[in-house]
Amino acid sequence: MSDQSVRRTPLEYTAARICVWLRAGEVVVCAPVALMTAVAPVNQTRLITAVVLFAGWVGCYSWLVLRRGLTTLAVGGDVAVTVLLCLAQKTLVPLQIVDDGSGWVSVVASLCVVSLPVARKPLFAVPAGLTVVAAFGAGFWLAGQPMSKHATLMVFQLAAAVTVMIFVRRAAGHADKAFADMQTAERQAAVEAARRLDARRQLRQVHDTALTTLTLVSAGAVNAGTPSLVRQASADLSAMEEISSAQHPDDWTETRLDLALRRVAAGVPASLTTHVDLAACAAPNWVCDELAAAVAELIRNVAQHAKTTEVWLRLARQGAVVTVTVADRGVGFDAQHVPAQRHGTRESVSGRMREIGGQADLRSAPGQGTTWTLTWPQ
Repeated sequence: MSDQSVRRTPLEYTAARICVWLRAGEVVVCAPVALMTAVAPVNQTRLITAVVLFAGWVGCYSWLVLRRGLTTLAVGGDVAVTVLLCLAQKTLVPLQIVDDGSGWVSVVASLCVVSLPVARKPLFAVPAGLTVVAAFGAGFWLAGQPMSKHATLMVFQLAAAVTVMIFVRRAAGHADKAFADMQTAERQAAVEAARRLDARRQLRQVHDTALTTLTLVSAGAVNAGTPSLVRQASADLSAMEEISSAQHPDDWTETRLDLALRRVAAGVPASLTTHVDLAACAAPNWVCDELAAAVAELIRNVAQHAKTTEVWLRLARQGAVVTVTVADRGVGFDAQHVPAQRHGTRESVSGRMREIGGQADLRSAPGQGTTWTLTWPQ
């Protein structure tokens, strides 16, 4: 990890906190022990100075590690401080009366050796750990004491810690790769879903504009060359040109849904009478657009298939739920057997409602008219 890097992997983040807690625990435990076991030939002044300086270093070390991670400055400084304590054991620890390895400096050295593989990879941790071990043994030699057996134990501690961390880093690497692969797959799935969504929108746009106009012309419902057909064809052409650039708005600015539906009702064919009951209601722009388009498609279906001259459009809101109802008293149909080719109701209505997080419910039967209920939870 670069010294200048602030962004850390989960393993680096956890390792930093482990090392900080180890060093903070040493101050809490070792400082009182060092002072309570201070007997000759320990130099009291040097011991107190060493303990205070060590506590100060732990504070700086913790600040550096928590802020910047296990940088070379923090880890290297910790090794240097530990080496100095090991070399100064003659005046800091009563080596002649404490059990081998039970002095407070022994604890500091052991935890430093164990934490090094946690902080850094073996290429750094092994030489640094062996340096601490050598300094610990040298401290006994400088004090005129037999070579410490604890130095050998620390070598085994270093080897064990290095081995464990090799497996931990390998497992963490596999986990990071699996997570990255999962994120890549999710992004690809999101892109593919967006493509399918865009294709459905374009298909609905084609159905609601050019295809509807062509169907009316082919059925003889509109005479070729009439001014109204020319205007409609021009509007359809404009809509088709906008398909490639149309995007789903990510705008939650609210607008009046009742006014949008009133404009839809005003544009119904002259042969159809619309009974309107629209409560004042606001919704995000993109929701209003989708609901208005769905209602327009339903009214067109009434005009083309219901064989009636009346349609009822109602907008209501109960709590956080917006409800739009489009009903007629026409011929109706068997709602359980809607032909698969009836793309209009499947995509232009039901598909739209699914995309905005709403729902479209159909109730119809032969001879009993048709009622569509569109609900959207705000």
